[in-house]
Amino acid sequence: MESQKIFKLLLKLGLPMVISMLFNSLYNIIDSLFIAKLGDDALNAISLIYPMQNLIIAVAVGFGVGISSTISYYFGAKMKWTTPLHSD
Repeated sequence: MESQKIFKLLLKLGLPMVISMLFNSLYNIIDSLFIAKLGDDALNAISLIYPMQNLIIAVAVGFGVGISSTISYYFGAKMKWTTPLHSD
């Protein structure tokens, strides 16, 4: 990562996330179109669930980023990763 150009790294690391969010948004839009045919109550239920789904995904991604940052910090500092259950 240190020797590559920044633009190439942005494409390599960011593009998969952008594509994933695009597919997720398209899925939600198409799902809403099909659910709307069932009636107003069904569409209201879906409208209430989407924000909760996004919150759950945001929390999970936040934990994933935090954990991977911590692991990267330990690798970069050449420190050994130990847990309270495992001691040498």
